[in-house]
Order: sequence, then C-alpha cells, then structure tokens
Amino acid sequence: MALFLITSVCDEGVYENDFKVVEAESRAKIAQNMLDDPYAWEYILRSSTVWWDLTRYSL
Repeated sequence: MALFLITSVCDEGVYENDFKVVEAESRAKIAQNMLDDPYAWEYILRSSTVWWDLTRYSL
C-alpha cells in the first residue's frame, strides 16, 4: 500500500494539524472513506467547504 499526504488549507493559513498521512490502496479508497465517515476526517475537513457539503444533512 502507498502513503498519501492529505492536506487542508483555508484562508487563514497552514497549520501543523492541517496534514495527515494515511496508508491506503488508492486515492479513490481515501475519498470513499471520507464520504462514508466524514466525522473521522473532521479535523482535516472542517476548514473546507467540503465539510459543509458532507455534513449538512446528517443528524
């Protein structure tokens, strides 16, 4: 499996917690995992517009 660096950058700048290294079979597997369980990725996604899109309708 390969290592992937996941980053999230917002208008306020880049912080040390904005990076996560994950081991996965592919980028598609990581993306599917983000869609399946966005709360596991919250600290990476929260500063992005993706966070709102993924969690807007969840209870």
